[in-house]
Amino acid sequence: MKNAKSGLGSGRYALDAAGLTRKGARVALAGLPLRILTLIMAREGALATRSELKQALWPGTERIDTERRLNTAVRALRAALGEDADLVETVRGMGYRWRGGRQRAPASRFASWRLSLVAVALLLLGGGFAPHTPAPLSAALQGRFAAIAALGQSNPSAASALLPALITERPDFAPAHMLAAELAVRVWRAAPSAETMARAEAALDGARTGSQGEAQLDALAAEVALRGARDWRRAEQLYQRALARDPENAEARGGFAWLLANSDRQHAALAHAEVLMAGGALSESQRADLGWLVLRLRRADLALALCDPAGARNINLLTCRQTALARTGALSEARDAGIALMQAAGANGREQARVRAGAPERGLQAFLEWRATKFLPPEGHWFQRAQVQAEAGWDDDALSSLERAAASQDPSLFKLPTTREFDRFRRRPRFQAIALRI
Repeated sequence: MKNAKSGLGSGRYALDAAGLTRKGARVALAGLPLRILTLIMAREGALATRSELKQALWPGTERIDTERRLNTAVRALRAALGEDADLVETVRGMGYRWRGGRQRAPASRFASWRLSLVAVALLLLGGGFAPHTPAPLSAALQGRFAAIAALGQSNPSAASALLPALITERPDFAPAHMLAAELAVRVWRAAPSAETMARAEAALDGARTGSQGEAQLDALAAEVALRGARDWRRAEQLYQRALARDPENAEARGGFAWLLANSDRQHAALAHAEVLMAGGALSESQRADLGWLVLRLRRADLALALCDPAGARNINLLTCRQTALARTGALSEARDAGIALMQAAGANGREQARVRAGAPERGLQAFLEWRATKFLPPEGHWFQRAQVQAEAGWDDDALSSLERAAASQDPSLFKLPTTREFDRFRRRPRFQAIALRI
């Protein structure tokens, strides 16, 4: 959650540019312990691996014992938290997680795996972005930078508009360029167009300072190359380079798995997915993303395990689970999962009763028609609309949406080869004409 000072925080604790407070009182915490807390809070309750923390805390160094220093700093952090020390959870051999609550991040079809907005963490790291980072920002510029980073959590477009002036004042401050790149990609994800993609590409190029974060920049650039320019070869090269630089970069691994799945290399895609599944606790959004991926790999069994909402009302998880159940032929359970999704989406009692009535197969069809009528993705997300319409059996509407997706160069079009809902269209001239356009 954001506090009144545009920082990070939850429950009793709040973190801003001045440091950590507990119930409004300042906590004596500085240096490495404060930097670590910033990084794990920014993960929104997800795991921050030891590799990620060491990369952020000691970039580009091979001459110090980072293992020992990290252990010592975590002990100091827990000591400062006192009776709340258990809010910093250790996942043995892997990393740490903040258990005091989580921030809400903007919804995204392909959720971010990385350490939130890099600038929030770097500001509270007290400077230091690379071995040759110049002097820290002035207090005034730090305040502006913190405010822009916090704003970027909820409104990346507005935050992007504020960064150029700060970069003009301090063009040598690498974190500002990194933040500009991340925000530009977020803006493109939310509103894909030739213009927003060009801005994202320019920001990514501008952020390549040769200092730190190159693996993450490669992962972001690969996403734009694949989903935007549909330059599969360049995207694959960038993903491979990102993983060579940082094998634990989960965003690069996840993106590469999607590329492999849609270029008829399902076994390799599954291998990368299994690495991610074995990598520790996943957030709800990460589980849903992996669930959709393995569904495209025809592994509904894995999707069921990943997309078990366990009482949560996460729409993406519920939708993933409902689809996985339908794919396994468990029609009664798929119908019930559809009703749970309807309840989470606020469907009225009459709509739910129509789905409950009669045989499971009929109820499931009623759910699919409800979803295509009442819960259709918004205009602009034409590829997703086509999937929902095709699953409901509305073939003409689905093909029309696909044509609009092709005309607008919808970023999700790269998934066309593995979209099972379109299988019955593939021999149709109208579908083949769409495929030729992309």
